[in-house]
Amino acid sequence: MLFLKNLGRYLAIFLPLTCLLGLIEGAVRGMWGLNPAELRYQAGAWAVFEAPGLLLIAVPTVLLLGWAVRLLGRGKDSRRGRLLAAVLAPILVWIGGLVLGPFGGQLLLAFPFAWIASGIIYGLVFKLSPPDVLPSSSDSAMRTASSLLLVVALSLPSTLAGAQENPNMLTEKEKQDGWRLLFDGSTTNGWRGFKKNSVPDGWKVVDGAIARVGEAGDLITNDEFGNFELALQWKIAPGGNSGIMYRVTEEADATYETGPEMQVLDDAGHPDGKSRLTAAGSCFGLYPSPAGLLKPVGQWNSVRIIVNGNHVEHWLNGTKAVEYELGSPDWQAKVKASKFAQWPGYGLATRGHVAIQDHGDRVAYRGIKVRVLK
Repeated sequence: MLFLKNLGRYLAIFLPLTCLLGLIEGAVRGMWGLNPAELRYQAGAWAVFEAPGLLLIAVPTVLLLGWAVRLLGRGKDSRRGRLLAAVLAPILVWIGGLVLGPFGGQLLLAFPFAWIASGIIYGLVFKLSPPDVLPSSSDSAMRTASSLLLVVALSLPSTLAGAQENPNMLTEKEKQDGWRLLFDGSTTNGWRGFKKNSVPDGWKVVDGAIARVGEAGDLITNDEFGNFELALQWKIAPGGNSGIMYRVTEEADATYETGPEMQVLDDAGHPDGKSRLTAAGSCFGLYPSPAGLLKPVGQWNSVRIIVNGNHVEHWLNGTKAVEYELGSPDWQAKVKASKFAQWPGYGLATRGHVAIQDHGDRVAYRGIKVRVLK
């Protein structure tokens, strides 16, 4: 009964505190984006869903591992059992953190969590010494601290979740290396429609990403770039098609008539995915990308495009997918044999806009950043 009373007391502290942490975390995330709707969403989601969900995961894990430690440490010598618990509990909880816990296999987070949770298990399971054995000072201190340790350990995932990297923010190193954001995560500042003065209604900021949600036309940056490195993440709807174009000018009727394109595609669900020349990561219609680099539809894919003079590289999820030289004999031959031959300005500009394509499907872009290469 004492075990259950202790557990009830710990949970009475834990649940309100986790809700409070969720509200604080949501407020911070909302302030990052300066978006009241995002603030309300995050605060509500963490307070209403995260706390009970975390409770359902963490409490059974602690109970199960506590029972295992007690079983392994049973015997006449209670001090020897407590010593065994002190040794085994971190190992067991570490395994639980990797397999069952909220850290999803993140070793560096699961290990400190294991040592904190081992104190909880010790306090819950070895809550009383036999009447004829005087508890040591360390036993008393462990039991006294167990309530606080439980609150810290079970609330830690919510706190750590709030500290996850925001894709629409730059690290100090990125700032030092010359990167700057092309998308702030909450507005479309710095963008406009192709041959327009504003952003079409079909492009909206949704959950920290620029998303094509309706008929809109292509979107381009206000600024132009010559030699640069572009990084971003994209996520496409099932069967979806889009693209990222660079050195785009507004002298032609469409973005793809001047700017080469890195294909954005659901390879498995779109007909263009049947050919590597038009699959995700390719220089559309000219240079094929290898298979096996794309993440399943619905997940974020990471992109880097390097344009330095005539040299171009496409990187997809950390692997170089395409490399070519603008204006080279090979490039000219491929262009002449493609549909792009009908547009005399294709691939010739040495400076232009970055464009993201509206191909009629839902697509989202985030973490869009650029640095100028000298």
